[in-house]
Amino acid sequence: MNSFYYNLPKIELHAHLSGSISSAFLKRESITNRDVQNINSSFDFETWNGDMNRCFDAFRTIHKLIETPEILERATTSVIEEFHQENVILLELRTTLRPIPTHRSYLNAVIKGMQNAPSVLDNKIYVTLILSIDRSKSLDEALLTLELAKEYYSNGLVSGIDLSGNPLVGNLCDFVPVLNTARSYGLKTTVHIAETADQSEDWCKFLRLHLPDRLGHGIFLTNSDENSVLAREIVLKSQIPLDG
Repeated sequence: MNSFYYNLPKIELHAHLSGSISSAFLKRESITNRDVQNINSSFDFETWNGDMNRCFDAFRTIHKLIETPEILERATTSVIEEFHQENVILLELRTTLRPIPTHRSYLNAVIKGMQNAPSVLDNKIYVTLILSIDRSKSLDEALLTLELAKEYYSNGLVSGIDLSGNPLVGNLCDFVPVLNTARSYGLKTTVHIAETADQSEDWCKFLRLHLPDRLGHGIFLTNSDENSVLAREIVLKSQIPLDG
């Protein structure tokens, strides 16, 4: 049965680049075993107690290790090839731009890694790119990402904007103008929502201001309280797909 599922052609629509970089790649890059062990322990979900900060600490550790455009390019190619090995035929990568050494050079490195991946060149996998806005960062950072997304969308290299990041930090509604502007540029939008409990009022406010083309997670769109029910009704009525 496992081989049956392994051999099925697959579509992956929620692949965060940093979260998809394997310890095998880091070892090939001669990154120290200690650093790799720290990442592995952070992602040991058998002992995970639901602490969201633990996940984002692991992402920050990976960010420190991927410190040059060259490593980032190779990491991107490696991620694509590993998905190809699992028979993924359509891969949607998403990544938050970082200054390595500039946001543009980061984006160029990711695109180069995508375009030079052997499975892409052989037309065995189709890869698209979404640029993520981190809700814990400033609006200025979000606007910088948006302008690069607009530029690279016109070249057919970027397909949309993602709003994500630590759900315990920041407010979704603060980024509504950015998302609405993205849509005016022709970009699709996807937003992480309802990842933690006790924020249902914010979800309702956000969904009344911006209806994304897709939502991520939506774990707590339940019957737990009135606002959760209202938010879920908006999603169902608007027929917004969920992933992740």
